[in-house]
Amino acid sequence: MAHIPIREYDAKRLLSEFLGQSYDWVLVRTAQEAKSLPEWRWVVKPDQCFGKRAKHGLVAVDVSASEAAEWIHQRIDTIVEIDGVRGILDTFLIEPYIEYAQEWYASIECVRDGELVRFCGSGGVDIESEWENTREYTVSIDREPNANAISEALKIPRDIADFFVRLVAFVREYGFVFFEINPLVCDSAGRLRFLDAVARIDDCEVYRQKNRWKDLGFPPAFSAVKTETESYIESLDRATGASLKLTILHPDAPIWLLTSGGGGSVIIADTLADRGYATDIANYGECSGNPDRDNTREYARALIRAMLDAKTDRQKYLIIAGAIANFTHIDKTFAGIIDALEEYQVELVRQRVILLIRRGGINDTKGLAMMRDACDRLGICVTVADANEGMVNVLEKISIQTSDM
Repeated sequence: MAHIPIREYDAKRLLSEFLGQSYDWVLVRTAQEAKSLPEWRWVVKPDQCFGKRAKHGLVAVDVSASEAAEWIHQRIDTIVEIDGVRGILDTFLIEPYIEYAQEWYASIECVRDGELVRFCGSGGVDIESEWENTREYTVSIDREPNANAISEALKIPRDIADFFVRLVAFVREYGFVFFEINPLVCDSAGRLRFLDAVARIDDCEVYRQKNRWKDLGFPPAFSAVKTETESYIESLDRATGASLKLTILHPDAPIWLLTSGGGGSVIIADTLADRGYATDIANYGECSGNPDRDNTREYARALIRAMLDAKTDRQKYLIIAGAIANFTHIDKTFAGIIDALEEYQVELVRQRVILLIRRGGINDTKGLAMMRDACDRLGICVTVADANEGMVNVLEKISIQTSDM
């Protein structure tokens, strides 16, 4: 079960539909779109699944339509860094400006026993400093939410407790696992309004929610534009039934992973990180699902090329590993990797790259022998282990061999 973040616009839209309320929010991807807004007063902010927008100066409050358009024009397609992650601003949420006197924090989170309701009497950008004052109450998974119980447990007025009752019902009915409103405010007419929202849905609900989610978009994670290598692997992945994934973490790091199988890939990366090499891991990804020789060759070529381009004077390692494959033919995929090794043999030898190989599955004995013979023939330093050597033991050997770094 994956918990997928969605845009604030969609979270508010779906909640408004459930509550039977109208909504006036607009999602724009050009400054020109903002110019056609009515001459109200507006709030503008990026809507790309990252927080702390106000603290980073990325919220414009109480502006005209023309001012909103200019504000977006100055920021769209620019790169910003949020909590160490760099990304490009390309999608903005515009909503009516609301005057209010007090703000609260409210959230619903699905936990094992039901829905965990949280409330704090001081919401807004400084909620972290008020976290110890947050009150909690769990609505049992086999019970309907009760306004009196919520009001008493959280020490909140009945109208806010009634809102929580409907929010719990919404989360249950619409397949959400988390819904945060910060701040929740009361406008001049006495109505509760949700100014900022963060929400995640359960991807296992896709079929059940197909009618409710029909207009729901799933934005990519906030990050900088993909590298040429990442984009190329993505294009390969779209054209095959295999799983070809690649994310460059540290382009000039010395440890490169050509791993197979989602579980095996995670174990290898996590174990290296646990042993102190987190910032030395250049990439994460997988080449699995029984890719054919051509796709494996292209994946390996792209990865090896990126590894050879890494600017480091430290020993480089290429780890070719995975768990025991259920249906991947090891000899066929290794044939593709050998093609790539032959193409880059001169530079691999010149840079003294060390290969560490562990694999198991269909035709693994043949495949591992092919890799050992190829590396010997090409003059590439290699260590080869089969499935009889446990994954943890192999990773301990990898860590020992990288201890000079």
